[in-house]
Amino acid sequence: MWVHIAIIPIIFYLTPQMFIVKILPIFVALIILGCGGKKPCTDCDERPSRPSRPSHQDDSPSYSYSTPRPSNSNTVASNKFTDARDGRNYGLVKIGTQVWMAENLNYAASGSVCYDEQESNCDKYGRLYNWATAMSVCPDGWHIPSDAEWTTLTDFVGGLSAVGIELKSTNGWSEDGNGSDTYRFAALPGGSGYSGGRFKNVGYHGYWWSASESSTNYAYGRLITYGNESARWGYGNKPFLFSVRCLKD
Repeated sequence: MWVHIAIIPIIFYLTPQMFIVKILPIFVALIILGCGGKKPCTDCDERPSRPSRPSHQDDSPSYSYSTPRPSNSNTVASNKFTDARDGRNYGLVKIGTQVWMAENLNYAASGSVCYDEQESNCDKYGRLYNWATAMSVCPDGWHIPSDAEWTTLTDFVGGLSAVGIELKSTNGWSEDGNGSDTYRFAALPGGSGYSGGRFKNVGYHGYWWSASESSTNYAYGRLITYGNESARWGYGNKPFLFSVRCLKD
């Protein structure tokens, strides 16, 4: 403001022609300097607005529990395995990094039985094994999955809450309890048995051993039921008779 006040008295002693020729250019130049040496501004006191801050972006990885659909890479090259011990063929399926037999084992080892001792049940559901037999019954190059390996499978297909749909076969479960069999694992309800000869729950429940022990008398396993989309993990008495699903070494 001090620049403008000093000029005002001088203006009154000059003719219009002198003002235009001598004073007006100086006056304009001083105004420009007063605005910061730039082109005249309409409002020198106005500050430029700051750019708005970008919205907060969470760089942490996102997790989705939607189940990925299988692709052609979800099968193995030969798609089958022949057990040299009895010539029986098994379908194979690759799920994530694991290669599984796509059906329950049906090798007639000592300590194994068919549900209700009916051979037709072995043809459909595979045989039932006590834990000690299960631990050595898979053919060479294959093994009973540990509890951690079962978890790797269930995590890949969407967690325990999704297993009952994604891994169950599309038929064979009672009371419309079938699944989508998205990964061609074809889990069937083979039921369970006891060493004394009793059997139960065929068509309703599927039980599978793991190689992991809970204690001296118990071992972990997986349970899938007809009326539930979830799978459960727990443990069973080692003399119980459950299904076996072999995992490639």
